[in-house]
Amino acid sequence: MAANLVTLYVLYLAVAISPDGSWDVRQSADNVQLLSAVSGVLAVAVAVLTAFILATRWLRSRWWLTGPVVMLLCSAVRWLFPS
Repeated sequence: MAANLVTLYVLYLAVAISPDGSWDVRQSADNVQLLSAVSGVLAVAVAVLTAFILATRWLRSRWWLTGPVVMLLCSAVRWLFPS
């Protein structure tokens, strides 16, 4: 799904942010937590959409839920440990 790529990109941004210096630590930690929260919300939305598609039998394999669940876990870990 294309929505997984959007979620993965936002999660990548949350992981890739680093402070420019000692003066930027708090701002970059805030940005990391914001991007982690956004990617977590996106992962939940994609998981709900995927579950709906699975329930209607458009997709046959439950492995489609693996991507959103893994991204949700990564988002939660990055949100908990922003620095």
